[in-house]
Amino acid sequence: MSRSQSLSLWCIGLWAACTPPVVPHPVDDKKTVPPESCGALTRCGSLCVDLQSDPASCGLCDRTCVIPNGTAGCQRGECVVAACQEGYYDSDKKVKNGCEAMSLCVADSDCKTRCESIGKTVCTDGMASCKLPAETCNAIDDDCNGACDEGAIPGCRIGVHRAVGKGHFYTTDQTAASTPPFSLEAANYFYLYSGKAAGLVPFYLCQKPSTQFFLTTSATCEVLGVAGTLLGYASPDARCGAAPLHRLYNGAGDDHFYTTSEAERDNAVSKYGYVSEGIAVYIFTGR
Repeated sequence: MSRSQSLSLWCIGLWAACTPPVVPHPVDDKKTVPPESCGALTRCGSLCVDLQSDPASCGLCDRTCVIPNGTAGCQRGECVVAACQEGYYDSDKKVKNGCEAMSLCVADSDCKTRCESIGKTVCTDGMASCKLPAETCNAIDDDCNGACDEGAIPGCRIGVHRAVGKGHFYTTDQTAASTPPFSLEAANYFYLYSGKAAGLVPFYLCQKPSTQFFLTTSATCEVLGVAGTLLGYASPDARCGAAPLHRLYNGAGDDHFYTTSEAERDNAVSKYGYVSEGIAVYIFTGR
């Protein structure tokens, strides 16, 4: 009897000790995990892509769109020109040669509009046009619609109230216009710009030795040589629809009177002893 036969017979009585160990089956490295679903998209390698809009896989996986002198796009599975580099434009609308034409148009550069305001350059097929700016508080018709600073720009213009009592009084303080010896005659009788703007002039309120008041563009209150109180900024001309503010004077009462009405001016001269001193400034009748 061989040694192996003897060992086999001996193990019959010792089955548990002689049971050979269980060896697990080797893992099949070639077995792949099913890819995750891309839903409505298409799987290209490890990526899920939209073949209708992805310029890196346009129409087909890995079909990359290249646009000379420009940026590529993909629409409905076809390569398109998304944008041209500065200085180039697509004149023939052929995708193959991309942005083949050169242009001197510089997008977003400053340009003059048809009403002499400052806009921004827009380049369309290499041709320049000037985009109208939005209105700002500057006493200019920025958007070329025939009006200035419309749209009630916050803080742009301030109202001047007209009061009467011992002579006439004009102020931006409505409480002061309603305080004795004055009573409010017209709230927001006219408007001035609250801040500086090119071409506008400062407009001051001055008090005379007689305690009467007058309005002037002189910071030193004309012959008085004292500092005036700044009310706001007026126009020296009829720009932006500004209306003339007529200045009159009555020597008997040492009263300066200001009106936007020609009829009221003429009535004050003919009936109440006022003398016209011309146009003080041009003011605004709306905010």
